[in-house]
Amino acid sequence: MKNRVDVASLSDDALLDEQRDIAALRRQLDVRAALVAGEIDRRSARALGYDGLAQRAGFLSAAALIQSITGSGRAEAARLVAVGSALDTPVGAAVLSGAITVDAAAAIGRGLGTTGDAAVPLLAHADTLTPEELFTRARDLRDELDADAVARREKAQRDLRFLRYSRREDGMLRGSFLLDPVDGALMTAALDAVLSPRRGGPRFADSGQAARDAALVDDPRSTEQIAADALTAMVRLAIDADPGTLFGSRRPAVRLVVTVDRAVIEDSGEPVSTATVERFVCDAGTIPVKFDTDGQVLNVGRSQRLFTERQRIALAVRDGGCRFPGCDRPPSWCEAHHLNQWAHNGNTDVADGVLLCRRHHLLVHNNHWQISRDGATYTIAPPDAPPRPMPSSSRVLEKRAG
Repeated sequence: MKNRVDVASLSDDALLDEQRDIAALRRQLDVRAALVAGEIDRRSARALGYDGLAQRAGFLSAAALIQSITGSGRAEAARLVAVGSALDTPVGAAVLSGAITVDAAAAIGRGLGTTGDAAVPLLAHADTLTPEELFTRARDLRDELDADAVARREKAQRDLRFLRYSRREDGMLRGSFLLDPVDGALMTAALDAVLSPRRGGPRFADSGQAARDAALVDDPRSTEQIAADALTAMVRLAIDADPGTLFGSRRPAVRLVVTVDRAVIEDSGEPVSTATVERFVCDAGTIPVKFDTDGQVLNVGRSQRLFTERQRIALAVRDGGCRFPGCDRPPSWCEAHHLNQWAHNGNTDVADGVLLCRRHHLLVHNNHWQISRDGATYTIAPPDAPPRPMPSSSRVLEKRAG
């Protein structure tokens, strides 16, 4: 048995020869393992009931018994059983002769649904294809052999779709989903468009796109965090664009209950910070609710004035999107920010508002950045740092200036 020092001393050619020898030995061992697994499965047949080998050992299936002995994963044990139980088929014969590996045989069985005569066309080049490539070829052959089954599988897959979510004890929302291939492709296409620069996607000669790609690569957020923010942004866009057909007359919104000493999310009771309250006031206004010392509601005030639809259109035309330096988020991704907070008697005038994407709106409120206006010029300054210009990216204004 070679140790690490022995392997490190091998030449390049010797190292590759060693890998080839290991692969050949492993192939032989895999064939033997499949033979044994197939026999264990035969002796554990359901018809034998409690007299079956697996049942007598306290396991529900041959795969579970094999997993307990080998310490392998469930998928690995099931793969050995599947191939070992099909050694009398054309694919099984190819495994026994050494023409294909156990992994290749398992890929054919999963993709085609059979290892019988229908799989023979796949064996011609099976030794030159990876298991993943074989699986794809097997799926294609399956669809050619039974075109009507494509529609049946589509319906079966769509019937499996779901989205589940639950709230954790700390207020975070956890979820999982399963989509059919078509809707899944739509979802991945949208997320890939956002994440492409992070995932080694295509690069374009367009200078604007190149700058956006560079900014995303340098973004301090993780790829998973960017994906989560993108999904939330998609929901916001859908809410804003919906003409009442999907959400009906009730527009989805997050409502905050603000009292003298605290603020909470209405539906969960989770507390939120003062900065979050201020950001919500900027974009959606508030409805003050007064309580007495016993917790009884004394008064529900009128909604504080917020930016109207016409004012938002004006902001979109003037700002062209998020005005935070270097940000390229379009107006549809943005929230309206009051330069002077309502709590401080600020006005809801177009001149005293700017568009900020949600990420930068959070930054401004949570980190206490200050935005100032001098006529039509806006600047932003972090605490204890000089101000930076906030130029408009409006193409309308560019044409007008030109």
